[in-house]
Amino acid sequence: ALMATLYHRFEMIDPRLAETGVGWAFDQDGVAVVVIHVGGKQGKAPADPVVYPGDGQKEVPVEFGLGGRETPDPVPDPKASAGYPVTLQWPEKGWLPVGATAVMKCDGKEIAAWVSTPEKPARSDWPTPDRVSLIPKEKLAAGKGYTVEFKCTRSDDKKEWTKSWSFTTAK
Repeated sequence: ALMATLYHRFEMIDPRLAETGVGWAFDQDGVAVVVIHVGGKQGKAPADPVVYPGDGQKEVPVEFGLGGRETPDPVPDPKASAGYPVTLQWPEKGWLPVGATAVMKCDGKEIAAWVSTPEKPARSDWPTPDRVSLIPKEKLAAGKGYTVEFKCTRSDDKKEWTKSWSFTTAK
């Protein structure tokens, strides 16, 4: 469920992690309290961002939070349903995206999505300087292939950087 959200996912997708611990309980009002501990990073950070869902990943869920929401909630419209989020994350700040654009397509048709970038985060009070995210404005279709196309300017050498990858949702 945490991987189906946006903010809670970020700490858990660093490929250098050697250990992760997650625990939760409910307070007296029934509100969930979640603790995520990540540590023991090993090895060198990747040169390029980590994407999730990954290229070629199958059985990707279709809905943000598996039907629940996250606190803080990155979905700009609290009444809207939302699809499974897509993220690009830079584990080390060797270079960062400038002027990022991201598009998700299914069957050649662009999927309406909220796009969160370092310059324009999903929430102004919760900046994400090393992350770009797409939150589809509706649940994704089951058993379908999706392609993400990303473009930005690298902050270090000012060159254009692009990435395209695909994943398939669960039936």
